[in-house]
Amino acid sequence: MFGLTRQEKAVLYFLTISLLVGGALNGLRKRALQNAPVDPSVAQLLRDVRAAVSSRTSDAERSSAPAREEGHNLYRFDLNRAGVEELQRLPRVGPVMARRIVQYRDRVGRFTSVEQLLEVKGIGRKTLERLRPYVYVAQGREP
Repeated sequence: MFGLTRQEKAVLYFLTISLLVGGALNGLRKRALQNAPVDPSVAQLLRDVRAAVSSRTSDAERSSAPAREEGHNLYRFDLNRAGVEELQRLPRVGPVMARRIVQYRDRVGRFTSVEQLLEVKGIGRKTLERLRPYVYVAQGREP
């Protein structure tokens, strides 16, 4: 068989059988999980845990700015009033990004919605969703 030694054939057979058995077990496990009844309170707990995990930043992101993130959830900032120092307290916003936000506001005028942050260079959907709980746009007259 393909010029393989007896030992190589044995390893190949072992790997093939292991792959087949593993695939079959995985399929059975998935099937059992799909058919298993779930207590509604457990289902709600799983949804809550998934939501909490998805809203948290990764360990790598937290370790890149531990001093700024430490108290960022204590404040909400009006995008039309916040200065560079306040904006730097937001998660994943450093001095460069804070200056870009202020420069955008100076150039274009007041923010009319939080979604307008997407027009600032370097802010995409993920960053916007990360910032959304900490920023708002106050309706009313000029500051």
